[in-house]
Amino acid sequence: MSMLDVRRVQNKDEQAIAEVAMKAWMHTYKDIYPQGIIIKFVSEAYSMQRLATAIEKDIQKTNSQFVVATDTERKVQAFAQIVKLPNEDGTSYELNRIYAAPEVQGSGVGKAMLNYLLHTVNEIKYLPRGWQKKIKSGKSFMNQMGSGW
Repeated sequence: MSMLDVRRVQNKDEQAIAEVAMKAWMHTYKDIYPQGIIIKFVSEAYSMQRLATAIEKDIQKTNSQFVVATDTERKVQAFAQIVKLPNEDGTSYELNRIYAAPEVQGSGVGKAMLNYLLHTVNEIKYLPRGWQKKIKSGKSFMNQMGSGW
């Protein structure tokens, strides 16, 4: 994973995140959903307006909950976001999204992003691990993560 660095999301990352999302979704879900459905969903869920709003909200926080991993040329190759869940003491978060370009999947980038988030958002005490059972790469990722996070 030495070729990728994890950092807090920035305003300039919108387009790169949308591109990684499309590549990752096409690769990950191609055997589950028709291509047209994937394109429509990703185009809406990762629109420039939605990403700009999510990034702006994150930038205003003390501890980033939205991160990207960049290569040696500073190109975004992966991203992850956690969201705070409503509970009494404010210590529960959910992994909202984590995607990597197919060429960096399996490189340790997902683990690096999660570790970054776990170490920078001090109040995290609970982070549920929910995954669609049909996604082979998601199951593989969770198995590699083990129970240590």
